[in-house]
Amino acid sequence: ELLHDKSRVVVSTVQTQIAGWGDDKRRMHRFKPDDFALLILDEAHHAISPSWRAVIDHYRTNPKLKVLGVTATPKRFDRKAMSNVFETVVFDYNIRDGIDEGWLVPVRQKYVTVEGLDFNQVKTSGDDFVEYELARQMEAETPLHEVASTTLDIAGDRRTLIFCVSVKQADQVTEILNRNKEGYARLVTGTTDKDVRRDMIRDYRCGAFQFLINVGVATEGFDVQGISCIVMARPTKSAALYLQMLGRGLRSNADAIDGIVSATDRRRAIKTSDKPDCLV
Repeated sequence: ELLHDKSRVVVSTVQTQIAGWGDDKRRMHRFKPDDFALLILDEAHHAISPSWRAVIDHYRTNPKLKVLGVTATPKRFDRKAMSNVFETVVFDYNIRDGIDEGWLVPVRQKYVTVEGLDFNQVKTSGDDFVEYELARQMEAETPLHEVASTTLDIAGDRRTLIFCVSVKQADQVTEILNRNKEGYARLVTGTTDKDVRRDMIRDYRCGAFQFLINVGVATEGFDVQGISCIVMARPTKSAALYLQMLGRGLRSNADAIDGIVSATDRRRAIKTSDKPDCLV
């Protein structure tokens, strides 16, 4: 018996919906579109991809269906592309709003000049740098040591998340940090064993080590409340990617603002909490 025969709400991943052999034998075809009034899409910036469109189109055979998409990175795709799925933006709430209303911590931004970096040698593809050319710049000896030494100087004892371009760059930054503070830095990449990754993030969340270095892992959906320093060692021209990386450090201490109604009082509570801001 299907879940929706028993429940008013069905929660599923897109991957689960499209699982199965043949276009007409996927799991989503076990569900009758007319049984649903509302389709809610989290991380809705993925909605124009073929797999997501297949699911959306299936349920939209119900002409009365309403579709709601929510995402923290609406600029990831251009408005024209998103308009193929969504008619309008009904609500917009940005990082500045979250900070002003006391839900997110304020940003303290520190610019560091790294001598020897030459982005004139890095081409652009789409809205961002060509990754292998960017990696070649960031893997050079001077940027590696500048990133590591600056992090040690400025981060203090803050729990720190470091974004890198390549595994080679990340591995070398991790090694330099551990050379100065043994056991303080760990590296996670897309090829890290899932059990190792789970244990590492658990240890990081508990404060067992200070620096987590990652390559394309700790972006979308990564949530460790205690992060109070973000190191952008992965230069980008993409506003969406930058905001995604930045957002990993902006969550406030939930206990500090729990139950507080006034935005002014929430900001005051954040200011006096153990995480008054995020250093970027």
